[in-house]
Amino acid sequence: MTGDDVSIGEASAFSWKVYSVSAHDKAPLLAFIREAFEMRGCVIRHISAANRAPFHIVLDMPGGERVGVLAYAFLANSRPTRNRPPDEHRFQIKYGGDLSGVIDVAVDPFGVTTTIFVGIDLERGVFVAADPLMNNPSPMSRSVEFKTENVDRILANGWCAWERDRHEARTMTRRAFELLPDMRTEVLVGGRQERLLDLVLLERIARGLDPGERHLIADKLRELPSEAPAGKISHKLLDELSIAPEAV
Repeated sequence: MTGDDVSIGEASAFSWKVYSVSAHDKAPLLAFIREAFEMRGCVIRHISAANRAPFHIVLDMPGGERVGVLAYAFLANSRPTRNRPPDEHRFQIKYGGDLSGVIDVAVDPFGVTTTIFVGIDLERGVFVAADPLMNNPSPMSRSVEFKTENVDRILANGWCAWERDRHEARTMTRRAFELLPDMRTEVLVGGRQERLLDLVLLERIARGLDPGERHLIADKLRELPSEAPAGKISHKLLDELSIAPEAV
């Protein structure tokens, strides 16, 4: 073999911006995520510190597949707010005390690490997730709202999806709105704590798809048993949607 037959391979590593946050505030969210994965038989191999966000988790699924998860997690609640509907729930997108900037939501183009963008209601034991790509970048202090009826459906059924209209920003001073905001109707997905692994599977399959296709896949996941091994759910869902496994 001559020197001309040898070259140096290169690959772009996936990276993300890390924000300093309050460990006291974020530790319960991180514990919720860890417990959710362990409920489904996953083994946690790595989990980042609670004072840094987003959370990075590496886990082995019951079938042995190793998966990386990048979790942009925020506290969801129904605290009464002046001039807001009494049946409104929400999670506010913010890291730290500076609310003038934006959060750059990182999504791995190679699909090795899966990003979730999620509000967690610790009191009710449920989560509500939005499409990470449709929320990149995310202005600090913006809220994602949903209704009591959505939470009731999550608690009753374990998993559900619904549409949410997006509205133009009230201010044009933030960098996020110097870009072209995605004003399509978005699909929110909610689940009880034990369904969080299914959200990871949804994001692996639905990354980059339009909201209608995302809704279809979320509805298919609702029909599948939450107690089934994650790998079997993934392959069954791919078969039903006629998606090749190598596509995710």
